[in-house]
Amino acid sequence: MSKIIVSVTLLVAALIGITIGLFLQVKEPKSVQLPPQKEQNVPAPTPQKKISIVGVTASFDEETSLQRFAEVADKLSIYSPGLYNISRAGQLQQLSVKHRDTFLSHARNNNLTILPLIGDGFDSSRVQLLLNNKEIQKEFIRQLVEEAKNQDFDGWALDIEVLSPQDRDAFTEFIRDVAFDLHDNGLLLKVILFAKTAQKSSYPGRAQDYAAIGQYADFLGLMFFTFHNEATGPGAQAPLSWYRDTLSFATSQIPKEKIIVGLTTHGFDWGVGRGREVTYPQAEERINTYSATVHYDQIDSSAVATYEKDGVEHVIWYEDATTIVEKMKIARDKFNLSTFAFWRIGAEDPKLWSLIPNISN
Repeated sequence: MSKIIVSVTLLVAALIGITIGLFLQVKEPKSVQLPPQKEQNVPAPTPQKKISIVGVTASFDEETSLQRFAEVADKLSIYSPGLYNISRAGQLQQLSVKHRDTFLSHARNNNLTILPLIGDGFDSSRVQLLLNNKEIQKEFIRQLVEEAKNQDFDGWALDIEVLSPQDRDAFTEFIRDVAFDLHDNGLLLKVILFAKTAQKSSYPGRAQDYAAIGQYADFLGLMFFTFHNEATGPGAQAPLSWYRDTLSFATSQIPKEKIIVGLTTHGFDWGVGRGREVTYPQAEERINTYSATVHYDQIDSSAVATYEKDGVEHVIWYEDATTIVEKMKIARDKFNLSTFAFWRIGAEDPKLWSLIPNISN
């Protein structure tokens, strides 16, 4: 009898379980059958960073640079004055700059990060000496640390341009060793590089390994200019198609936060023979003197002036505030880059400074 009761009890429990299961199945919310909401598949927009400007002044144009630098120093975040060279012996050499202390005083009064430029004197022999002689290199790096501490600099900006493709490994190793020692002493390193559209493009640019150097340096200042120069025919400093291609390659190799977009304030005047470099004030002077005709090349984003002098037709392709700001907007809007440098302060269209705040709007 007890077995019958147990069997009946189990049967009743089973029936109850089936009933409950059917009830729950009927009551299951239909919402679980709906596809995911579309907004879940839309990535969040990348926030745009505040525009930051690196100021650069040249030792060969002190008077003009100093006046403008005093006016715009409060608009900068980093300052790289041309104060040093690599000597013929491969050592750190201070240039003779009359207003050196005044430049630095303006920078410190505005709390700028000071990274003085070190040039190569456009001399391949001193560059080769420094890259290939480890003892000279070691002493040079020691001098960098000592001078930075003595002068209260925040670091250095290396501008080594006289390079050959075979220097690629030596240059990368040199940058690595400089960066290690500077960083060990709380100092920063900026490296000036040629803009290019591939890892092995322009002749000196082949010696500059973007990805490798980007691992070591804190900032990489890329020179997005002189596509056309004294040795070429007339044309823009940074044609937009080339400019976009170089930005695309740079951002594929280097962390964006390390990239400084270097733009020129110059242009070139072509008449007979080779072109001649002109600053914005020089271009304006020739336009006024010779009643030049001016127009904008929309495709390459450049101001163009034509005039006649002594029976010779001249054409100037140059940068003004409008063309520089256009390139800044492309770099910011299309590539999310926010740090820019102008070569050089004192050579630019003064209207540039009033237009920069509009870029963030």
